[in-house]
Amino acid sequence: MLKYQFVHKHILILIFFLSTCSNQHHYPCYYQVTNNRQLLTTNSQKLLVVEEILKFLEIKSQILNQYINWKGVTFKLGGLDKSGIDCSAFVQNTFREQFGINLPRTTQYQKAIGVTVQRNNLLPGDLVLFYNHATGRHIGMYISYDIFLHASSSSGIIISNLNDNYWNHSYYEGRRILTICSLHELLNNLK
Repeated sequence: MLKYQFVHKHILILIFFLSTCSNQHHYPCYYQVTNNRQLLTTNSQKLLVVEEILKFLEIKSQILNQYINWKGVTFKLGGLDKSGIDCSAFVQNTFREQFGINLPRTTQYQKAIGVTVQRNNLLPGDLVLFYNHATGRHIGMYISYDIFLHASSSSGIIISNLNDNYWNHSYYEGRRILTICSLHELLNNLK
């Protein structure tokens, strides 16, 4: 996995820097900059963007590593370990094991931390919260492309799609705990 991450990061950096010198962009490329101060600023901004993209990929990778380590574990209300775990304990374990962050134990308290994020602005690591009258609260972790990781009461540790009818209707909030800029904000700062 580490070899893949290393290669993936370097390919991403190369693609990003090559794409920034395209004529389609409105910000200066390395060879188009005439003033050394502007060159330094532009290069620094690009480096910050690359660092944020790498952080974005690292978070996604850590969540997927957690899935690999916990795949097949069944759901158990009040469960805390691989003999059976519930959704909030799985989120709590993931943040502790993968990010070194201690979260509260229950969904009720987990939903009160971080900042609210609109569904169309979700990033890897954001908490996704659901409410259903039959089951109450549910929580998972966003990966990307509308997929999220969670402990499902029917399937155990699983990756699901936010656009599935059940999840789409019961979705009510995204919360950001990990601080990472949105790619859109970063690219706008380069203009």
